[in-house]
This record gives sequence, C-alpha cells and structure tokens, in this order.
Amino acid sequence: MAKNNAAAVVITGDADDELALSRRLSKANVQLVREAMKQLIEVHGYMTAKQLLELARPKNSPLHVLFEWDNTKAAENFRLQQAGTFIRCVRFKVLTEDGVCVVPETISVYHEPGRRGYVPTLTVMSDDELAGQAVAEAKEAYLRLRSRYATFKKLAPIHAAIDRTFRKR
Repeated sequence: MAKNNAAAVVITGDADDELALSRRLSKANVQLVREAMKQLIEVHGYMTAKQLLELARPKNSPLHVLFEWDNTKAAENFRLQQAGTFIRCVRFKVLTEDGVCVVPETISVYHEPGRRGYVPTLTVMSDDELAGQAVAEAKEAYLRLRSRYATFKKLAPIHAAIDRTFRKR
C-alpha cells in the first residue's frame, strides 16, 4: 500500500454517540454494520455495498432486518432515489463576481413546516428564511466533510479555511 498521509489514524467506536449515528440506524445497528464491515475487510481487504447486501441477504443474518426485502416497496424507493438524482442533476449557469458558476436548478428545503421539497434556487436565494435554511444545511455539510477528512494532512489548509469561515458567523 501507499504511504499513509494521515495526520493521525485512530480507530474507535466512540464516535457513535456524536458522528457515526445515522438518521437511519440506532446505535446497536451501527455496531452490527461496523462488525460486518470489519469482517468483509478482513476477508477481502476492502468492502463494497454489494458485499454488505449479500451478507445481509440470509434471513438469519442480524443485518437482514435493516433492509427492505419487499421488492415492490424496494423498487418504489429506488425510483424515488432516481427521481431525486435526476432533479439534482439539472443545473444552470450564474454569473457572479468570481466568474461563472454552475448551480443546481433547485434546492431541497422545508417550504412549509414539516414539508420538504425542491424549490428553485433563485427563489431560495431571494427568501431570507429559505436562504437561512440552505446556508445552515451547507454549513452542516461542510463540517461533516471536514470531519470525514480531518486526518488528511494535505487538506489542512482547506480545514483551516472552513474553520475561519464558520468562526466569523
């Protein structure tokens, strides 16, 4: 393998309480998935989503209950994911002070209390409440990305810029 350029490599399950918990998985299920991932990596040296799915396929697998096995429901969920992907692929060009930017046609925001949907980007930009939501979600996304790559030395200048940017607000 290539030389590791990480600032530090610490492998621990302690992040479950703060960062690793998905909106979709309980702490116990995160641990089940972690163990399955370790098993696959020990066997293959890496893992794929397909390998994890195959490990979960037997009805007696502890991972089995995490998946939707009703093909009608699963197919509909997949089509909904595809529709979201298609929506997010539609973009347009905007001229800014820094030049031309390509931006999404729409942004997913809460357009009514408890109702999320895609709203035209220009509408979001011109509405203080919607823009505030979009900026707050962008900040969360940047911080998640920063956390994900925190140990990569080569990204330290980017991490510092993100930190400076969000300290100002």
